[in-house]
Amino acid sequence: MKTIKHVIFIWLLAITIDASAQLIWAQKADFFSNRYEAFGFSIGNYGYIGSGHNGVSDQIDFRQWDQLNNVWTQKANFPSTGRSKSVGFSIGTNGYVSAGGSSPVLSDTWEYSSVSNTWTQKANIPVSRSNHSAFVIGNYAYVGLGQQSNTGYLNDFYRFDPVANTWTSIAAFPGAARCGASTFAINGKGYVANGFSSNDGVIIIFYKDLWEYNPATNSWTQKADFGGGKRCASVGLAVNNIGFVGAGYDSTYIGVGDIWSYNPLSNAWQLRNCFDKNDRFYAVSWAIGNRGYISTGYQSSASSPIKDLWEFTPPNDTLPTVITNQASSVGINSAVCGGEVYFDGGYPVTARGVCWNTLPSPTTSNTYTSNGTGIGSFFSNLTGLSASTAYYVRAYATNIMGTVYGNEVTFTTTNVGIDENNPSNIKVSIVNNQVLVFGAKSTENIKTIRMIEPSGKLISQWKYESNASYDVTNLKSGIYFIQLELDTALIVVKVLK
Repeated sequence: MKTIKHVIFIWLLAITIDASAQLIWAQKADFFSNRYEAFGFSIGNYGYIGSGHNGVSDQIDFRQWDQLNNVWTQKANFPSTGRSKSVGFSIGTNGYVSAGGSSPVLSDTWEYSSVSNTWTQKANIPVSRSNHSAFVIGNYAYVGLGQQSNTGYLNDFYRFDPVANTWTSIAAFPGAARCGASTFAINGKGYVANGFSSNDGVIIIFYKDLWEYNPATNSWTQKADFGGGKRCASVGLAVNNIGFVGAGYDSTYIGVGDIWSYNPLSNAWQLRNCFDKNDRFYAVSWAIGNRGYISTGYQSSASSPIKDLWEFTPPNDTLPTVITNQASSVGINSAVCGGEVYFDGGYPVTARGVCWNTLPSPTTSNTYTSNGTGIGSFFSNLTGLSASTAYYVRAYATNIMGTVYGNEVTFTTTNVGIDENNPSNIKVSIVNNQVLVFGAKSTENIKTIRMIEPSGKLISQWKYESNASYDVTNLKSGIYFIQLELDTALIVVKVLK
């Protein structure tokens, strides 16, 4: 009977999880029998699990799960030696299984056709290995890491071309050689996290680092460490361009059942809610559409392999939700507005405020305010407005996924007052189509000049400059009012053009 070398204890998660980050879990039909260290992949609307260990011996059976009908169907048995710790992946309508085993460690690769339900042997991976890792980008699989013995760990990687049936060496993994690492691929890049190795076959070294592989440059870049700490034998998959890694066992040899998501845009990990409150390691995972799946594995609380299948749907991890408040305290040149961010989209809101324009659908490319971060209400002071003018306003909120705008509100600034009021005896006249201001020392305090129709409609507005004149050639003849805005007063003078 195959045994587990480490003592595993259940780990109880005692961390508060943001309600907006909750995954929606649903238990599905159990796999045919208890199993761990199996291979798995998905093709279309189907998930597949095969081989692995049932607690007594390695198996060769191979089964298909139908997402639409939630049923398992037996398929053609895996044609080679029953094995554990092989790697499975899919490209197009075909699935692939490579290497694995323990005595001996294997290097063979097999292709499964979901169309004909047949297996075909393909070219061997150049170096035999077990407990290794793989991810798929486009029409190629990238396979590497693993172990050949209790002290023989690998850091090489190969690209597999199923059409040419060739393996090509790529840049070696720059982290420590290891096995039991988790992988996923997002937007043309592959990711490798966690794993373990040993220098003497007794003391285990666990890892928590995350590395990104870019096939365009054949290079690796280290990213933010896995949020759940050091561990190995965890699951890895990607749903909706978000990576998910979880379960496994950690550096204290404690089994875990937590799930973490990774956003490559923010290079940040976020804790999610677990599926059944229990630990498991060496499970199988895959994605179909916008849903993820985790099945089988070894569970310490049961002291045996398990066969359950769990489906999760991620929350709407996209943009925040924000509403715009109605404007208030509307004046000649200012108003008060604001809004409320009541959902952050699953990621921190890093900017919020309002934007406005004299045309509909304003954005932050127009004039805008900055009113803090996070969810909740905020108020915005709109200044520098023009009198008697209609404005369109929208609140905005930004997280790592982008910027979203709230509902649009409108308001119109008030008319400029036109009651004659000239206590300083400032002289204003129009000569040769030029507005001239002169005649008192108090003109030094003038900030703004506005020209207004008798109805109160603002025609022109200028910043005051000493001894300057202001062109009004395009105005028809008639009566107008000139408003002079001083530091502490408004002066209105009637003029004739």
